[in-house]
Amino acid sequence: MAPELFVCTSSEVIPQFREYERFSTTALNAYVAPSVREYVGRIAAALQDAGVPDELRLMNSAGGVVSAEGARELPVSLLMSGPVAGVLGGIWAGELAGVDSVITIDMGGTSVDIGVAPHREFRMKHILDSQVGGYHTMMPMLDCEAVGAGGGSIAFLDAGGVMRVGPRSAGASPGPACYGWGGTEPTVTDAEVVLGRIRADALLSGALPLHPGLAEDAIRTRLAEPLGIGVAEAALGILEIATETTVTAIEASSVRRGLDPRDFGLVVFGGAGPLFGFDIAARMDIPRLVVPPGPGLTSALGLLTSDTVYEFGRTVMRSGNQGSGLDGLALAFAQLEAQASAAMERDRVPATHRRMERYAECRYAGQGYELRVACPEGEASEDWLARLTEAFHDRHEREYYRAYREQAIEVVNVRVRGVGELQRVVWPLLEPREAADPHATHDVWFRVAGEPVRLPCPFYVRDDLAPGQTVAGPAVIQQFESTTIVPPGQTVQVNPYGILTADLTPAAGAHDA
Repeated sequence: MAPELFVCTSSEVIPQFREYERFSTTALNAYVAPSVREYVGRIAAALQDAGVPDELRLMNSAGGVVSAEGARELPVSLLMSGPVAGVLGGIWAGELAGVDSVITIDMGGTSVDIGVAPHREFRMKHILDSQVGGYHTMMPMLDCEAVGAGGGSIAFLDAGGVMRVGPRSAGASPGPACYGWGGTEPTVTDAEVVLGRIRADALLSGALPLHPGLAEDAIRTRLAEPLGIGVAEAALGILEIATETTVTAIEASSVRRGLDPRDFGLVVFGGAGPLFGFDIAARMDIPRLVVPPGPGLTSALGLLTSDTVYEFGRTVMRSGNQGSGLDGLALAFAQLEAQASAAMERDRVPATHRRMERYAECRYAGQGYELRVACPEGEASEDWLARLTEAFHDRHEREYYRAYREQAIEVVNVRVRGVGELQRVVWPLLEPREAADPHATHDVWFRVAGEPVRLPCPFYVRDDLAPGQTVAGPAVIQQFESTTIVPPGQTVQVNPYGILTADLTPAAGAHDA
């Protein structure tokens, strides 16, 4: 009677228990579907009309790409796909830099997206922790956290006269005061401009001219004069608060989960990420810093490093300490693998490029929270169940520092992740060339021995840097979409792929901001 309507049922969207979260996920799917389906359809048609030979693929929140048809069938699976792609791009950059475990920082205009990948393996969020805008979505989602500390984050004095930064943002319009588009509140970008780190002609290679005087006026009138401090001191304070906000979020994603940041490298990208890389790494004693070749394009590159991924799950509710439910587990896995195979068949993924990964979400009897465990090899059997139980005990001990091996476990949900391997991006090596000289020298503010100090600072064009070249701080490295700050006492090296890497060394008190 109404064929133009989009209809979905919760049994199709998320066939798992927990009524409220299941309803919320289905409602989100119904809400976004009409717009997403129409939008994706238009893009796919336009690409076909333009003669693009390959199919449109879109990143999903599970850390893979799906076809346009797959995205149109379940648009709720695309939520948070942008930050997820950034984590994959950060893992890729870390691999090219020889870094095994990475913490990724994607800092844009409004927020900082943070991912943690031990041994280059991303972690999945627990299904109850997957939320978008405060709404529960039980879709498989790569573990990625966001905080409001981007380049457009507004600095202000709260009711107690204490300086704060974010989460409110100036956005793209009116944007930071230095844009000259009517913004009057100071932002993180305004602080960078006032300190001389971003030049008036730097953004988009001068295509977006900046107005340092407007940035200085905003910081002076809103912050410096009320606090009785200098403009440079106030601007440094803005950056220090933004850094601390990011550090706190990294700690929540790493230290509080039993991971030591000192065992990781920090990969910074997005338009603003490389401005803060050294400061964040120094605050957390992270020994290795990586700046990808195109910081503003790293999330897009993450798409080119991913495979086709379809993940399906189902509630089974089986005791893991007796074998009566083995037939049910085997049947559930077989049905989910058939779904994944059908999706990849539709996407024309060759059978030789497919693999199936099985997972079980388990808990101790009486718990209300499950942990995702990779299933052992082989079909469901008594021995298989014993190995799964031991894997859950080990996972629980890693997550909560305690295992209760005498207690029975429950297998609550089973999941199948169908992976279709795609051709990966191959990043070219830099052509050998002479080491580049700085194109200019300007004064830049840093905090040295606790005080604001203005230092002469060479400015380099990143595209001119030669493989193997070392740049000693203080220095500024400019490129079209981002700027990298090298503080006093530190150096960066250009690796053969054009990636900037740094082994952080103590600056003996020379740099503490």
